[in-house]
Amino acid sequence: MLYGDGVFEGLRSYGGKVFRLEEHLDRLWDSAKAIWLEIPMTKAAMADAVNQTLKINDIKDGYIRLVITRGAGTLGLDPNRTSDPQVIIIADSIQLYPAEMYEQGLTIITSSVLRNHPAALSPRIKSLII
Repeated sequence: MLYGDGVFEGLRSYGGKVFRLEEHLDRLWDSAKAIWLEIPMTKAAMADAVNQTLKINDIKDGYIRLVITRGAGTLGLDPNRTSDPQVIIIADSIQLYPAEMYEQGLTIITSSVLRNHPAALSPRIKSLII
């Protein structure tokens, strides 16, 4: 996991079914392609692995985080010095806010902080690099 190089995708499941699984996998593959990272399995195999992870852990309503790292390598900035990309699937039940916020609502703000320019780092790439 040298330099934290990789991509990620967050997904939700409701009633044991992953919401827009195919679209999320397409975005994960697009992010990986943008940083020249080859995902070491097919989309079908990834979808099966996600569904099996939920089933094995008996998660119906939950959060799934897919992380693809470039793998092991030696020091240096050249990504070609790495090998064996790794897939990590994290899944758990999740409630983002206290129950009363779902029932009564919550107050939000609009931040005045500007994000980085999209030409500097594409916001479409969900990379592990900050």
